[in-house]
Amino acid sequence: MSLYKEIRKDLKKEFPKIHSDNNRTYHKIIQNIFNAGFWKILVSYSILISVVVFYSKYIDFDFLKILEINFSDNVKTFTTGIITLVSINLFVTNFLFTHLKDERDDMQPIIDERVNFKFITYLGFTIIICILFLYFLAPSINEQNIKSNILIFLFLSFILYIFQLIFLYKKVFNFIHKTKRKKIIEETLMSEFSQAFYSDYLKREFKKRYRNLMIEILGFKYYNPFIQKLEDKHQHFSIQNDKTKYLKDINSKRLLKKLQKNKSEKNFFIDLDLDQKFEANNSHSLLILENLPLKKVSRYFTFSTKKRFLEKYDQNQLDNLLQKTNKNTLSNNYIDLEENLNDLERMFDKYLELNYD
Repeated sequence: MSLYKEIRKDLKKEFPKIHSDNNRTYHKIIQNIFNAGFWKILVSYSILISVVVFYSKYIDFDFLKILEINFSDNVKTFTTGIITLVSINLFVTNFLFTHLKDERDDMQPIIDERVNFKFITYLGFTIIICILFLYFLAPSINEQNIKSNILIFLFLSFILYIFQLIFLYKKVFNFIHKTKRKKIIEETLMSEFSQAFYSDYLKREFKKRYRNLMIEILGFKYYNPFIQKLEDKHQHFSIQNDKTKYLKDINSKRLLKKLQKNKSEKNFFIDLDLDQKFEANNSHSLLILENLPLKKVSRYFTFSTKKRFLEKYDQNQLDNLLQKTNKNTLSNNYIDLEENLNDLERMFDKYLELNYD
C-alpha cells in the first residue's frame, strides 16, 4: 500500500474540510489555465483555430449554419472591438494598482491569484494577432465555409472576452472596497493556514509512520551517519539518479514484505521525509544491512523531479500578518493591532478545533 495514499485517506476521514480545501480538482484546472503564459495561450488558441479549419473542411454540419458572414467587414469590426477591450482591461488593472499602491507589496500574491488580469491581457493580444493573420491570409482562402466558421469562433471568443472583463470588474471592485478587501485577506489567511496544516500533517505522518514501520514492526535501528560507525560487514543499500529528484512515496506494504525476508538481527535505516531532496549523481543510502539480497527494493521508493508541495504554498499572508503585528505593537498602533490579533485568534481557534498534535 502507498504510504502517502494511506495518510491522505486518514486525513480525509479525520479532517474532511482540510482535505477538501486542498483537493479541489476543478479549482486547480482553472488556476492552471489562468496562470498560463502568453506563448501557451497563443499556441492553444492557434490549435483551436486549426480544429475549426479541419471541421469546416471535412465535417461542417449544415444545420449549424445559422449566420450569414461577411468576412472582411466582420474582421475589421472584431479587430477594433478587441483592441478597445484590451485597452479597457489595461486601464482597469492600472486603476487597481494605483488604488492599492500603499498595500501592493502585501496584496500582490493575492491579486495574482484572484485577479486574472495577466490571462485576460494575454488572451486579448492573442485574439488580435490571430485576427490580423487571418485578415492577411483571407484572400488565399477560397472556401467560404472555412472563413465563416473561423469568424463564428472569433465571435464566440469575443463574447468570452467580454465576460472575462465583466468578472475582472467585479473582482477589482471587491479589492477596492475596504470591507470586501479585508474579507478577501481573511479568506486567504485561512486558505494558507489550511495548506500549511495539510502539508505539515502529511510530512509529519509520513516520517512518523516510516519510522514506526522500520522500528516497531521490522525491528530496525535508526542510523545517524554523523555519530555512528558500523562494522565492515554492513552494506549500504543506496540509490543514485542522474537528475535531482524528490521522494514522492513509499510502497510500505511491499517493502515490509520484502524486508521481512532479511534474517539479520542488526539492520539500520535512515530517516526519510516526504519531498526529501536527492541530489543528482550522488549516492544516497536508505538502508544498512548485514545481508543485501535486495536488488528490487528500490522500486518500492518512488521519486519525482517535481516536489509534491510547490513553492506556491509559501505563507505570504501569514508572514505579512506576523510582520504587521510586530510593527503595530512597536508603534502602538492599537486599531490595526486589534485587527491583526483578531486574525491570529481566528487561526488559533481553527487550530484548536482541529486538535492535532
